[in-house]
Order: sequence, then C-alpha cells, then structure tokens
Amino acid sequence: MRAVLGETFRLLGHHLHLFTLLALTVWLPTHVVLNYLEFFEPGEDAAGRALRIVLTAQVVLDPFVVSAMLSALVRIKRGTPVGYWQALADGFNAWPRLMLVRFMVIWVLLMPSLGWLAVYTAGPAVQLVGGAALVGLSLLILVLLVRRSPRGAGPPRSLPASAGASSGPPPCSSC
Repeated sequence: MRAVLGETFRLLGHHLHLFTLLALTVWLPTHVVLNYLEFFEPGEDAAGRALRIVLTAQVVLDPFVVSAMLSALVRIKRGTPVGYWQALADGFNAWPRLMLVRFMVIWVLLMPSLGWLAVYTAGPAVQLVGGAALVGLSLLILVLLVRRSPRGAGPPRSLPASAGASSGPPPCSSC
C-alpha cells in the first residue's frame, strides 16, 4: 500500500502541470459560464439553473477528463512522451466508450432502486417474491462490483502488460 501511494504521489508531483491542465480544460470554462450567468442573468431559478449546468457538465464531460488522464497515465507508465494535446486527443477517442460504460453502470445500480419502488406499491405476495428477487439482484451486483481477480492473474486485457506489473518502478523518461 505504501509503495502504491508513493508511486501515486510521485507521478502526480512530476506531472502536476499536465493533470491540472486536463482538469481545467473542462472545469474552467464551465465555471466561467456558470459565474457569468449567476452575475449577469440572475433570476428566480438561478440556483436550479446552476445545478443543471454543473450536473450536465459533470455527466457529459467528466468521462472526457477521466479518459484523457487515464491515457496520459498509460503513456507515462510505458515511458513514452505525453503532451497535453496528445492526452486530449486520446481522451476524446475514448470518451464514447467511457460514456457508454458510465450510462450502463448507472442503470445497473438504479435497477434495484426502481424495483424497490415498484414492489413497495404492490400486494403482499408480490412484495415477498419481488423483494427476494431484488435482494438477490442487489447481492449479485455487489459481488460483480467488488470481486477481485485471482492471485497471479495478469492485468485486464485493456491495459498493457507493464501497467499491471508491480515488480519495480515503472519506466518513466520524464520523471
């Protein structure tokens, strides 16, 4: 655990400028627009409008920032040079896949909640059977989300072999 945290803070310290620029790419313009609207267009529903803007930006643009940061981290771990524009381009290419995954995860996590609402208003027999089914579904989702890979298993197929290895410090030409 200590080694992972040490590597994390080392990577963050050496590439803070890149990670800051990637995050500010989305959030600086969003907050400029938000502050402009709050200052120059105050209205009765200003708080609701601000919340809608922030939530829309978070739902739509956060996967873009995350994918750009993950692509930058993959390049850093491989020891290849990474720049701001390259990380943005890689993030933009991966953005649709991350949006799809985010959408699917949200719906998978919401299904038991929506099911509980439907079961709550049903009759006693349906409540018992539906409640048992939803408990089973909730436990299955929990197991799928929390499961661990067996010992000795390699990195996930989407990561390069060097990203899952923990035999030593990764090669990093700019660190």
